[in-house]
Amino acid sequence: MRLVLFPFGLLVFFIGMYLMRQGLSSIWEQSIKHFLYRVTATPLRGLLLGAGATAVMQSSSAVTVITMGMIDGKLLPWASGLGIILGTNIGTCTTAQFLSIHLESYWWLISLSGLLISLKYSWKSYGFPLIGLGIVLGSMSIMTWSVQYLQHLWRLNQSISILEGVLWGLVITAIIQSSSAFMVMIIALGVNGVIGLEQAFPLILGSNLGTCVTAGLASIGGSPGSRKIFYSHLLLNLLGIFAFLPLLPALYPLLTTLTSDPGKQIAAGHTLYNVICSVAALPFTRLFASFLSKLPPIDRQSSFN
Repeated sequence: MRLVLFPFGLLVFFIGMYLMRQGLSSIWEQSIKHFLYRVTATPLRGLLLGAGATAVMQSSSAVTVITMGMIDGKLLPWASGLGIILGTNIGTCTTAQFLSIHLESYWWLISLSGLLISLKYSWKSYGFPLIGLGIVLGSMSIMTWSVQYLQHLWRLNQSISILEGVLWGLVITAIIQSSSAFMVMIIALGVNGVIGLEQAFPLILGSNLGTCVTAGLASIGGSPGSRKIFYSHLLLNLLGIFAFLPLLPALYPLLTTLTSDPGKQIAAGHTLYNVICSVAALPFTRLFASFLSKLPPIDRQSSFN
């Protein structure tokens, strides 16, 4: 019966994320669009902006779709979007890092603070993010409690390979359309000893790949530039996975020396992977853009396409 609460906790998580996103978007979305246009002169600026915008909006998919929309509207050269896409992979780590510091016990206080702000000042956009954050933390408690007994029933440690883990991460993230929600699930399983780092990390790799599905859907019927962003997102994540696989045996001992907390180990691994892959790819964005523009299936009509 306890496991039945897991999908309920996941639903609560989505409600909380929706409230956070609505509040933060109403405050920052127009500014983010403005800065996407003004502050992407170099790939590094794009990366920093993409990371910051994703951290604020709590959705790498939202920032990716906004970027693709601006490219479709010829407000942004498609090559400038590469740095932003790399930054979204870093910005999406903030949710996992925040949830790993175990503030679940204070969910009601955070939500109540947001509610009081909304009632007192009638600034719902400022109160909603706090209400949503409290609900997200409460959902973490529900999901963590609901999977506790699985450590006695589910021997996932012996039943999943790296490839299977990547595929599961890809499929689940593509279905639920939220890498943040999937990271909550992975952390909950890790905290309760259901999975270890060796099983969690392939799921993380697959989750990064699963976020490309949203960009793929958004590129349907779009301009050649938005399709290039989708292909870039997909190829860069694939290259990151293949480049990182040989490093996994050395990564696990490093993470265990950093902290003994399984949740923090998983969050730290998630952050290290995304930061290393994005920073490593950054110097080659212009070369990558040039290569991608020469591929036959992609129409090259102008520098904005």
